Amino acid sequence: MTSNAYQIWLTFDGERQKLRFPVHPEKINLKQGSSNQSVDIVGLGEVTIMQEKPEAEVSWSSFFPNNPFPGMQVSSLTWPEEIKFKIKTWMGSKKPCHLIITGTKINLHCTIEQFDCDEEGGAIGDLNYTIRLKEYRQPTIRQVSVDPKTETATVDDAEERTDNTVAPSTYNIVKGDCLYNIAKKQLGDASKWPEIAKLNGISSPYTIYPNQVLKMPS
Repeated sequence: MTSNAYQIWLTFDGERQKLRFPVHPEKINLKQGSSNQSVDIVGLGEVTIMQEKPEAEVSWSSFFPNNPFPGMQVSSLTWPEEIKFKIKTWMGSKKPCHLIITGTKINLHCTIEQFDCDEEGGAIGDLNYTIRLKEYRQPTIRQVSVDPKTETATVDDAEERTDNTVAPSTYNIVKGDCLYNIAKKQLGDASKWPEIAKLNGISSPYTIYPNQVLKMPS
């Protein structure tokens, strides 16, 4: 394992889920470009989405190694397919992630706009990838209201903090289910069945029943 001045982290669901990228890319691309826009929100009339500065886009290409090698940035490896599944899940959640690159000024909530992954080239089992993230900001909505009696105008700003927490998911057991198969089907990793058992207070002999509703780990 090598040690560099920076680390690349992507977190999700209020920092409950975390991913440290195991191999640093040769370069990280950062660009900015956007503008304010007027939109019509039902019940509010025409409002303006205020932005202090253009939204940033961050992108890079690298790979997820299947086996340890001297250039990796983590002490232990996660199976590349598991990382791929996690990022795809976050991407499809319609919730922003939190990108942190230590040692730089890149610390922002963002949406995953692109994630391409393949096995071409490199060692067997390695996954090459390209990822592109776009800065996400909870909009500040500025609305002008007029008091008809005094004919005075008031500018109201409403701003909310970014919330990327995910509501707990559940699974309704059907006949023939077992915790092993549920973990494989719902979480993409059969070895996570003890997490389901612990979360639902199920102990040995791990008996479950049809129509029983299980809480699923994030």
